[in-house]
Amino acid sequence: MNCFHPRGTNDRSGAHSHAGSGSRWGTSSTRAQRGCVASAAITGICAVVLAAMAAPALAASRKPTPDAVPMPAGALEPAAAPAMPTYDTKGNFSFAVLGDSAPPAPDLPVPSVLFRLFDDIGTLRPDILFHTGNFVWVSPGDQAGAQVQMDRFRLSADGLQGIPIFVAPGPRDVPDEEADVVFRKLISGGQPWRSFDYGNSHFIVLDTEVPNEVGKIAGDQMTWLQSDLDTHSQAAHTFVFLNRAPYPTTPDAPADDVFSAPADRDSFTGLMSKYHVTTVFSGGQPLYSSSTQDGVNYVNTGGGGSPSTAAPENGGFIHYVLVTVSGDNVSVAPLEPGRVDVRFAQPEPGVATVYNSSPFPLTVNHVAIAVPSVWRAKHVGLLGAARLAVYQVTAAGVGPNGAGAEAAAVDLEPGKSVGVGQPDVLYVRVLVPADSAVNIKIQPAP
Repeated sequence: MNCFHPRGTNDRSGAHSHAGSGSRWGTSSTRAQRGCVASAAITGICAVVLAAMAAPALAASRKPTPDAVPMPAGALEPAAAPAMPTYDTKGNFSFAVLGDSAPPAPDLPVPSVLFRLFDDIGTLRPDILFHTGNFVWVSPGDQAGAQVQMDRFRLSADGLQGIPIFVAPGPRDVPDEEADVVFRKLISGGQPWRSFDYGNSHFIVLDTEVPNEVGKIAGDQMTWLQSDLDTHSQAAHTFVFLNRAPYPTTPDAPADDVFSAPADRDSFTGLMSKYHVTTVFSGGQPLYSSSTQDGVNYVNTGGGGSPSTAAPENGGFIHYVLVTVSGDNVSVAPLEPGRVDVRFAQPEPGVATVYNSSPFPLTVNHVAIAVPSVWRAKHVGLLGAARLAVYQVTAAGVGPNGAGAEAAAVDLEPGKSVGVGQPDVLYVRVLVPADSAVNIKIQPAP
């Protein structure tokens, strides 16, 4: 059974609530800059310039995390699989999923709304970002154009700074073998199907656009998939990412949005059920939907900016998905852009406010709060936990659900002390309840 989950719907519990597009918390002081980024989508120049201007200030949580895997020059993906942060001993983490952000026609720039989505994802700072395909629109036979399109997307994602990205290609990304060659050069290891472990979970990225096997998972890829699932069958959770949706949400779904034939779909979904896969994420359809088939959750997240003919109440709205893993629990939140923001009290240091106008509780990682210079002498030369013990982080919730707010400092740079005269920040992870804000304050420990 397929079911649509409109804006503000919790697809894990089935409870429906509607949230409008406006934020009850108003607009950020940085929205003007973000609007400049969006309006410059044609060239991407403004995005690069603003990133360079903002970097020295370190007012927002934009600093790359030391644990992040560096991206090779000109690549879409990191050179190696990401590793769990050394400061997180509980194994909790989050990842974002985005799909169908292609422009409305071949060879056009990325949609301007993509910058807003990346801006929100950069604020939340999930551990990983997955794109479920159709991230560009390449004309068949245009290998040079494919390179330009993919470079444009890569540059638009520069603001994420350190969040590793993994891409499952769609038919608009690789319409022929020439484009497939370009795509393979931009991903890790040049292999469109790959997997890795992170925390207590196993992640698999697949390719439904393999030449001569389009619209299905077959041949060498299917053999590899069976072996990989068998090898990692003890993982607490398994998440699979691909472009084409195994189950269409509408009977008239275009052929290149879904699996090519029912038999191919059944072969794939049977394997998902056999190995108790947690969730399969697709992006072939330009909408959000969620359903459960034979114990497996199937989520289509195609709200990255491509035009959608679906009404908002049927999933046709701009969005990305934030997935939070906490031990045995997994929560999936479809989020519209503009639902989360971080503001800093000026000129008062050591204070920040994190806003969440979505109907879901959200964890915001790595909020970088400047440490007042008068306090720095207290921790010069101290490492790790000893350095964090110098400070006390308090969180006060604001709003109807603010009582559930939590905040804690995290050590992103173990083994590194801060010398006299060096600038310093404290990184804070904060849980912001639904439709609330959290005031964070750093003070010297008593």
